[in-house]
Amino acid sequence: MITVKSWPNGVSLWQVPAADAWTQLRPLLLLADEDARMVADYLPDCQLWALQWRHTFVASIALRPLTPTVGEIMNLAVAPDQQRQGVGRWLVQWALLQAQAADRQQVTVGTGDASLGNIRFYLQNGFRFSGVRPHFFDRYAAPIYEDGLRLQDMVLLTQTLTPAVLQNARLICQMAPNITAVADQL
Repeated sequence: MITVKSWPNGVSLWQVPAADAWTQLRPLLLLADEDARMVADYLPDCQLWALQWRHTFVASIALRPLTPTVGEIMNLAVAPDQQRQGVGRWLVQWALLQAQAADRQQVTVGTGDASLGNIRFYLQNGFRFSGVRPHFFDRYAAPIYEDGLRLQDMVLLTQTLTPAVLQNARLICQMAPNITAVADQL
């Protein structure tokens, strides 16, 4: 594992090799995708980054190439006690910059058709609806329910990496992720 950035508030960003991700990030990975078999299938193709606070990983993101010009966020997780602090937004912006550095022109993400909170999060972060993968969740070992609704289709959202999008991402990533305010209450 490689430390990519560290901030005075004690937060650090790590690049985690796919081979180490399962042992280092398993609780976070399963928070975002509860089917371990599915995670194991896509993990080897991903680049992963994780935010650490007080020697504990509290958030992670996995990005893989979908095509030569499109990257796909495969897994984004923020520990429940760290959510709604901008940590997920910070990681998404970081992933956009990493995709651009790899010559990607767009980043896409898929989420469950009943994952209304996730859909809202990605829309608020500049993604737009771009497609549906029908019956995607049929391949999962067990049905997944959110807000009492069974997930069936994967909704796709995409963001084009325009100069304005990338400038915004650079501005956000210059600041330290806001983990301390909540973590101090642990």
